[in-house]
Amino acid sequence: MERRSDHDWLDLWQALMDAEVSDSALDGVEPAYALLSEALGSECYWHRDMTYPALEVEHGFGGGLVIGRMDGQGHAPGDGAPRLRVDGEWVRGVSPEQASAGLITILLALEELPEAVPYRLLIISDQRHGGRESRDLAVSRSKQAPLALMVEPGGEEGAVVVARAGFMHYDLEISDDQGQGESSSVVELSRQVLWLNQLRQGTLDTTVEVVRMTAEASSTAHAEVQVRVWTEPELSRIREALAAPPVYDPLLHVEYRGGLCLPPMLVGAQSNLWLARAGGVWKELTGKELVGVRSSKASTANYVAPWAVTLDGLGPWGDHQEPAVWWPSMKYRAKLLSRLLTLAAS
Repeated sequence: MERRSDHDWLDLWQALMDAEVSDSALDGVEPAYALLSEALGSECYWHRDMTYPALEVEHGFGGGLVIGRMDGQGHAPGDGAPRLRVDGEWVRGVSPEQASAGLITILLALEELPEAVPYRLLIISDQRHGGRESRDLAVSRSKQAPLALMVEPGGEEGAVVVARAGFMHYDLEISDDQGQGESSSVVELSRQVLWLNQLRQGTLDTTVEVVRMTAEASSTAHAEVQVRVWTEPELSRIREALAAPPVYDPLLHVEYRGGLCLPPMLVGAQSNLWLARAGGVWKELTGKELVGVRSSKASTANYVAPWAVTLDGLGPWGDHQEPAVWWPSMKYRAKLLSRLLTLAAS
């Protein structure tokens, strides 16, 4: 890739933010991908047939997989959104959560990467929509990679994410199928909520939340149930419990419909090995320890991790409130990504 100055990178960053002005399938995606394609200087393949298109680069054969994303939603021209401005080591006017910061970090990393090192880059545009097409594409590419690097926002002091909670969603329906009118679905619902509370497991951080309840007269009641689990045994326990729940009033029909939406991203021996390798590079770059943390938030990593060793949260960090990104964090992360890709290729 052509070497750019900091000023050039900031101009490109602003241009990406200006391009990402819509959450529709194509508005904002096409101009942003055009900017990325020009910056990459490589042969990019644009998956135009997807509802939310993805951009892909395959450089050489094999190597690690890097996954970034577009925001899909941004500010519209003239809406008063702040422009990027440099304030010492800070880039103000953008939050670390905004995907454009991660995209610039990826481009910085590829500028650092030796030409001979193979890699695959995948940039998706629909993570906020949870599109199955992008999930399937990411899973397909992860099956071919020894290492997947997810450029989501980094944690405090550069902490990376090594585990994410799995997410389950259920719709509870309570109905009086016999129509005798002698039972109260509302009473049954309250008993179900008490039973659901007992399914929580504080030691293992399993959470069970009833997020919405509705009732129609006394014959029908509904609720939405969200569950977060961190281990496969807990996943099985919850799944089995909701498949055969207790029914406190035998005249009513009780059913939980739903299941797993996101598998848990688990910590394993290989992920610990790669965390140690990343930690060695990080110590060399910054003089600090690289901490691995867990996150209850969802990521494409939840789908990728079962197929490839995955490190997540490899994007920059900064001030979420103002908002601002610490510019050196992007350069440190770029060097880390470059070194990890080099190790993956070997």
